[in-house]
Amino acid sequence: MVEEKKPVKVFKLKHQRKHFQKVKETDDYLKVCIVVMLHCPQYTLEQLREMPFRYVKMIYDRIQAERAEDFLTLNAIVNGPNAKDESKSAYKNTIEALVKLTQK
Repeated sequence: MVEEKKPVKVFKLKHQRKHFQKVKETDDYLKVCIVVMLHCPQYTLEQLREMPFRYVKMIYDRIQAERAEDFLTLNAIVNGPNAKDESKSAYKNTIEALVKLTQK
């Protein structure tokens, strides 16, 4: 007595994929809001949720640009002494500018 296995039918719901995309978009929005909250403590999550997304995204993009500038400066400091003659002058100018900023 061997039982025959019936083929399994798979039903795909029409709205299933849309629901997944909405959850993914919400997760990305929360990540953006969290980064903005960490770098700009004057904003709360409730305030960011009330703001239009394009304004939150503009703040987020500015934060990312500032972080990129910081990393480029750090990279110039680390790689400056090993660079060619042209870059050594840029390295010295970067160090002098940073020293001026700290002395203000």
